[in-house]
Amino acid sequence: MIAQPMRFAALALLSTAALPLLTTLPAAAVTVSVGGTLYDVTTLTTSYQGSPGDFESLLAGGRMPWWKDDALAAEFAMKTFNALGAGSDPSYGPIFAYGADPTAGEVSGVYQLLADINMQDVVFPPPATTDTLKYAIATAPVPLPLPLFGAAAGFGWSRRLRKRIRSRNVSTEG
Repeated sequence: MIAQPMRFAALALLSTAALPLLTTLPAAAVTVSVGGTLYDVTTLTTSYQGSPGDFESLLAGGRMPWWKDDALAAEFAMKTFNALGAGSDPSYGPIFAYGADPTAGEVSGVYQLLADINMQDVVFPPPATTDTLKYAIATAPVPLPLPLFGAAAGFGWSRRLRKRIRSRNVSTEG
């Protein structure tokens, strides 16, 4: 009778531990190392006005670690080069936006020429905050041990819970 729950628990633990390994990145994602941190960079077609929360640094809950840092935006654009494909302009990659002026209604950004790794341009004229364009976004991936620690903690908690339920069932039967 005990073998069945143990088999189920082992299967649950293995599937939970393997889940992070099975998840895939979006098709256009590329991993780059900037400042010693790995980032998964992909694109998002939106406007500043439509999703201003995306246009912030990761620390502020946004998806652009280069926000308010034009040099960092240029570094990300160069490191991704042409791996993200064409942006809204077919000759250039997506825009790495680094600032916005809602009063002027403009977004500042840089993009990489797809044919030459050494050629970048500041987006000019600056796009309007209402323009829907292809922007680069990034996430810092979660280190692998963290999901495994969570799975182990959940497994330990479920074992204690089962033990408590078993002890109650034994005391009510007797």
